[in-house]
Amino acid sequence: MKALSDGLLVAWKIAAIETGLNKHQFIEKEQILIGICSLEKVLVSRRLNMNFNNKELQEIKYEFELIQKLLLKYKLDATNLRRKLRKEYGQGNYKHAEKVIHRSEDCKEFFNRSEVLTQNTDKLNCLHLFAAIMEKPEGIIDHMMKEKDIDLIDIKKKALLFAILTQKNRDQDSYII
Repeated sequence: MKALSDGLLVAWKIAAIETGLNKHQFIEKEQILIGICSLEKVLVSRRLNMNFNNKELQEIKYEFELIQKLLLKYKLDATNLRRKLRKEYGQGNYKHAEKVIHRSEDCKEFFNRSEVLTQNTDKLNCLHLFAAIMEKPEGIIDHMMKEKDIDLIDIKKKALLFAILTQKNRDQDSYII
């Protein structure tokens, strides 16, 4: 697997926490999307900043700003999307015997697909994974997007364009939108 951006690493950690707290066996795309929509929490909470240095926090901030910008183009709000996903996905009844929580095979496929979509970059970020999820959202996410009448092909394309912006800005060591 390609290297992951700091933002995607954080989203994955948040997804694992969500999975454990809500008693599901595996991390699924829904929890990953909740994690992506939760990046702002890391930026506003010293307790959650996971000891990132300033440059890493700037990268996470920039990535989240692009996610927010993308969602706003479709009249979506990260907080509302996160809350609705959490509510719709609900509680499970799995008891984890160990602290490690793995991704489901389906979730691993989304990571693999995001690598295929992003052959010209060295790092996967949240926008890459978001695009892979929008390519084949199924279930709760598909229902939520249809409910908002969102063109999945269009939002996927825009997510990939925004992902290119994160790479260009990382290469230039600049995080200005």
